[in-house]
Amino acid sequence: MGFDAIILAGDSAGSRKVKGENKALLEIQGVPLIAHVLMALQEASGVDAIYVVGPQNRIEKALGKSQILPKATKLRRIFNQKRTLYRNVWTGIRGVLGVQHPNALPANSPVRDQAVLIVPGDTPLLIPEEIDEFLSKCSLESYDYFVGLTREEYLEPYYPRSGVPGIQMAYFAFREGYFRINNLHLVKPLRIRNRYFIAKVYQYRYQKHLLNILYSAWELLRLPSSLRALRAYTLMQLSRVLMRMSLNRLSFYTRRLVSLRSLEEYAGKFLGTRLTSVETSFGGAALDVDNEQDFQVISQMFTRWRQFQLSLGEKRRLEKAGGRTGGDVAVGVA
Repeated sequence: MGFDAIILAGDSAGSRKVKGENKALLEIQGVPLIAHVLMALQEASGVDAIYVVGPQNRIEKALGKSQILPKATKLRRIFNQKRTLYRNVWTGIRGVLGVQHPNALPANSPVRDQAVLIVPGDTPLLIPEEIDEFLSKCSLESYDYFVGLTREEYLEPYYPRSGVPGIQMAYFAFREGYFRINNLHLVKPLRIRNRYFIAKVYQYRYQKHLLNILYSAWELLRLPSSLRALRAYTLMQLSRVLMRMSLNRLSFYTRRLVSLRSLEEYAGKFLGTRLTSVETSFGGAALDVDNEQDFQVISQMFTRWRQFQLSLGEKRRLEKAGGRTGGDVAVGVA
């Protein structure tokens, strides 16, 4: 039995448009980004049903134009978007859970332990193998919120190279290495006590902006162990700045003072849930369309990068069939 998935494809308050358009409706090779995400979920063995939240009429028109709908047999419903991302998320969750007032459910209701996969509609390089890799690593007995992470080494193949365009990522630095939060989230929504803070996390998600950093620090001060959380957050930001300044040696020392596990602990307290991170090794889940430049690069490199990811998927299948795990990381895309 697999999971239900929600694709967030809204362009309401707080969302960032690219080229003046809803990012999910931008096209690569004549296909809207949301269709690429939809088909990745369709082909993932760990996904049973798919729901979409966004501008309903425009999404239906875009999917119909690209002739994707007949293939999307797992698609159950497209919900019309609300005014904010938070309300869009809960529109999708209510649809998945099949209840209008989840908070009124009895404490022992099995619905309270139902997990939902949430992904945005602007990750066109997401492939089924990465989705299944993520879901297979989620231990529902131990945690209620799983955040996808991608190590720097898995994103290096998508960097700019001599004569070849690419995308240079920004990372958070920890004792365990350099990581980027990707776009895969598996969550038991009714096991998050402080759900309102999710809206704040989204509001301050662009951590290159000084005001968002300051607002995030202020929110951390509200935690029970606020000084420890603020210290870890400050060291994370300091390491990121040192990396941007190419002071990698100094960054090495500062990041060793912060562990990934400590951040998971603080984030779990912040949201009032049992939270952990789950690594994936393909890269596509972290390659979203955040601005016009990224969209142009992904459009230009789409065929090459997608073939590279599919080859990684085939390699993982062969390794699994042979009883092996892991494998060398490719250092570039041919």
